[in-house]
Amino acid sequence: MHSRSRYARSATVAVCALLASVAAAGGAVAAPSDGGSTRLTVTVEDAPVNGTWDVTCPSRRKSDGRGNAFCDRLEGLAAQGIDPFAPVPADALCSAEYDGPATATVAGRWKGRRVDARFDRTNGCETARWEQLRPLLPPAH
Repeated sequence: MHSRSRYARSATVAVCALLASVAAAGGAVAAPSDGGSTRLTVTVEDAPVNGTWDVTCPSRRKSDGRGNAFCDRLEGLAAQGIDPFAPVPADALCSAEYDGPATATVAGRWKGRRVDARFDRTNGCETARWEQLRPLLPPAH
């Protein structure tokens, strides 16, 4: 029974991720192509990995060594026209699935644009938004 519940949860998160990506792509402003710098400060609380760290791209150096993977992830999302820091649209249909108390903030500049985003796992859409930014945001369990 536990594996069935895990499968249903995985399917729900996958559907929400797809919906959130489609909604974000439809309303997202494409990242500027001017090659602007990316300098972000990430703070994570109430997760298995907590703390604050800095990310700088394109130098791809980060204080804890995960900078390359995160910079690559951001570039991939930008290439798809997805703004990973956009909030979930107010009219999005999200599962009422609480996935824990983990929270994160990301502040700074992405591609030269100001970022001040908050992440949590309070419903399926927010959880999908968090997962979209892995490996920058750590697993919440």
